[in-house]
Amino acid sequence: GNRFGPGKDQISWKVNGRIGDSPIIGAGLYVDNDIGAAGATGRGGAVIKSCASFYMVMRMGQGRTPQEACEDACELIVRKYRNVNPNFFPSEKFVAINKDGEYGAASMGNSRGRPRMTVRNAESLQIYEGTTQYTG
Repeated sequence: GNRFGPGKDQISWKVNGRIGDSPIIGAGLYVDNDIGAAGATGRGGAVIKSCASFYMVMRMGQGRTPQEACEDACELIVRKYRNVNPNFFPSEKFVAINKDGEYGAASMGNSRGRPRMTVRNAESLQIYEGTTQYTG
């Protein structure tokens, strides 16, 4: 079967009483069987407030590739939060896959190089390296 989703449990910067972004549908993970799936991790508040995973899937539904959808999510968060705080420094990471099996990844900030994800299909297991935006 197909599996997709974030696998990070981050405690740093967590506000007491708030759950992470991963279990919130549309924030940390969103799947639409007719379009594809997307996942996000990083600063949970920004991911939750922007519904980043939902946004990426909707962008793919509008014809964007998974890679473009991940990059669009980076743009959305920067646009949304730099207006509020000009010193906002993003650190989010995104992955997406469409129903045709195309995939993409993007990250923001200086997060130890480009984002990587493993992709496995019937023929192989490979490492995909995405793009990094807004490095400072």
